[in-house]
Amino acid sequence: MICFEKSSGVVVFRRDGEKIKYLLLQYRNNHWSFPKGHIEDGESLLETAKRETKEETGIDDLEIFPGFSRCIYFYYKATGQEKEERIKAGRKIRILKKVNFFLGKTKKTDVVLSEEQVDFAWFEFDEALERTTYPKDRSILVVANQYLKKAED
Repeated sequence: MICFEKSSGVVVFRRDGEKIKYLLLQYRNNHWSFPKGHIEDGESLLETAKRETKEETGIDDLEIFPGFSRCIYFYYKATGQEKEERIKAGRKIRILKKVNFFLGKTKKTDVVLSEEQVDFAWFEFDEALERTTYPKDRSILVVANQYLKKAED
């Protein structure tokens, strides 16, 4: 049996002179992605995205671009510690997940990681695209970068 879960996150960027730098987080299982997390009861997608970004990075000054919202879907089967935790909590280990992403600008450069992450870095687009682990996350980054370029014109 499969369960359906929803999450929300932010493609965080900052300006460094003329350059745009994107924030990527390295998670415990070694993948690089954007800050995101589960929607709590009563939260909107945007509230979740901001809360998760603050919890995972310490960034709380996001300027959200209202014209940008994209989502991805993926399926996975929990393994390792996550599998054990899900079984203990009576939750299914096969998950179909929908993740909504917003685009957020920050002026901060310092990041305070939660226990879920092991590292972070600010990358220019090409390097961020190369570092991002999953193809669907890369597609979100491409669309976000295109959106920013059009917004500058």
